[in-house]
Amino acid sequence: MTFAKSLGTAAALCLALGASSAFAQTAEPLSPLGCRHMAKKVSAALDANQQSPNFDAARRSARDAQSFCIFGVYKNGIDSYSKALQLLGVS
Repeated sequence: MTFAKSLGTAAALCLALGASSAFAQTAEPLSPLGCRHMAKKVSAALDANQQSPNFDAARRSARDAQSFCIFGVYKNGIDSYSKALQLLGVS
């Protein structure tokens, strides 16, 4: 029984650490503020990279992100903004 408790505790700890590291990869807070900051970054990147072969895909991703943020799905919004930046080759 003690082994099972230890195993369960170890699994919970691994899960908690994994979740916290996943959130640590996103520098922006999962909030309207994070969405707004990412929107500004993507807007500037779109303006600077209009000749990019991925421009249309990045613009679609930015529009999707805006919709997610409007409806309060901040993680998906910030992820979509990140995808737009990645498509444009901006980090």
